[in-house]
Amino acid sequence: MGVLGHVPYGLGHEDAQLPDGQHLFGMAPPASTRRDHVFNRMIDWDAVDDRRIDLIRQVSADRGLAVTPTLNTSTGVLDLERHHQARDEPTARALPSFYSAIVWHPRHGIPAYRDIRREDFDRCRRAVERKHLLVNRLFGDGVPLRLGTDTQQPFVAPGIALHRELEAFEQAGIPRRDSWRLATATAASALGLTDIGTVDRGARAELVVTRSDPRHPSWSVSRDLTATVAKGTLITAADLDVAIGKELARFEGAFGEFTTRLLARLTMRRLARNFVS
Repeated sequence: MGVLGHVPYGLGHEDAQLPDGQHLFGMAPPASTRRDHVFNRMIDWDAVDDRRIDLIRQVSADRGLAVTPTLNTSTGVLDLERHHQARDEPTARALPSFYSAIVWHPRHGIPAYRDIRREDFDRCRRAVERKHLLVNRLFGDGVPLRLGTDTQQPFVAPGIALHRELEAFEQAGIPRRDSWRLATATAASALGLTDIGTVDRGARAELVVTRSDPRHPSWSVSRDLTATVAKGTLITAADLDVAIGKELARFEGAFGEFTTRLLARLTMRRLARNFVS
């Protein structure tokens, strides 16, 4: 597998030529990014015009560069603007409450994403539109795309983040059938694995069992998933839900919630004190 990483600040995608570039860093012209900050690298996309997109497409195709766009990290940042509603939605409920209440708080949470101004949320929305266009055209060119998540960024939770990334690919105009293939058989191939990612005789027993075709746009993990098979062991969705509920309950009692939120606040203060872009 080629190196997966961030294009360094000050370099473009065409300069770094990473075998697998993450988060679409370097896609915007380096001089157009207002400062060396993860948030600006995410939202400063107004200079990504059709000419810039064509250059990225050409370099990616000619050099065989893969791209892991993690589109759902941008929509997670947009959830900070509607924090009051987002904290009651499935992503927030997938983790202990101190994540949405403390870690993902728009004013006191992760230092890189505090006190975002309205105009920067607008920049982020425009960036999402350009990212969708770029990813769509890279897919049409046959550039290798990976399904990535970058969990624990704002409103990016393990598990559900992958489903949000599938939805983001669909919003970019990539059919669910194709994005599902990218997340399974293509991902296995990128890792050099030949016995997972497909349903076949002799393949590893790593499966999802569903009521309907998960490659259909209407498929829902909460409605249609009935079981998983991991390491040859079948676990029903109901049993998974019970196990997840028990794990989350450890953090939600009066003492557990008080303790974890206090520790989360102390951690955020320490991070803010030591934070450098």
